Amino acid sequence: MHGAAEVVRLLRALLPGTDLTVESVNGHAGLVIRQTGRAVAVIAVSCDEARAATLWIMLNPAKLRDWHRG
Repeated sequence: MHGAAEVVRLLRALLPGTDLTVESVNGHAGLVIRQTGRAVAVIAVSCDEARAATLWIMLNPAKLRDWHRG
């Protein structure tokens, strides 16, 4: 899998009914996944030579409160 568009297509297929947005996560571009405005996951990516090297995925509901919308 290569490129952001392919990653978004995969995540939308795996997580129907969710909204995916690219937002700043720890000062870098990351993904926020929401269902009905509530964050269910935040994903940060560390890249090494133009490839994703590490994924940090936050699923803890208590830590996701600040990411909820309306």
